[in-house]
Amino acid sequence: MVIEKVGDFYVDTATGEKLIPETILRRQTEVVKVFDASKGGRMVKHIKLRSAREQKRLYYNQLDLQERGFLFSLLCLMDWETNLLVGDGENGEKGRPLSWSMIDRIIGVSKPFRIRIVRKLEEHRVIGYMVVGGKQAGIVINPRYALFGRKPDDALLQVFESETDVWEEDHF
Repeated sequence: MVIEKVGDFYVDTATGEKLIPETILRRQTEVVKVFDASKGGRMVKHIKLRSAREQKRLYYNQLDLQERGFLFSLLCLMDWETNLLVGDGENGEKGRPLSWSMIDRIIGVSKPFRIRIVRKLEEHRVIGYMVVGGKQAGIVINPRYALFGRKPDDALLQVFESETDVWEEDHF
């Protein structure tokens, strides 16, 4: 590869491609990685964590370290745009909602420990339940705290916008 300077940029003479010089300031503890966006960089799926004032207050003032750790260990189990906790084929059946007992096994916690933590996360509306036909169909993470995808699914938003308790409704 032979590179020539032409004005404010450089040119790879073999391909004719323009190369733009960049200066990056970083701390000693930081690492900078270059990736080629044309090779699918936009297709990489990331979990977005909200860090607005409300979320920070919950994370640091109302949840203890064990509760935060439990919550963050659930994030890798979320399904795209539904935030439903599902199996990946190695842990549970691929694409099927996970039960709490399966999650206990995957994360490596005891049932009493998990129950104590989940109650607090439910109280703060960080964890909710997808309900289909009056039955809990799956466990979901509130998209106000974390989202796996670009836009939350409408069904996911309904889980946390609901003001009524499905267990108190009369089913005919």
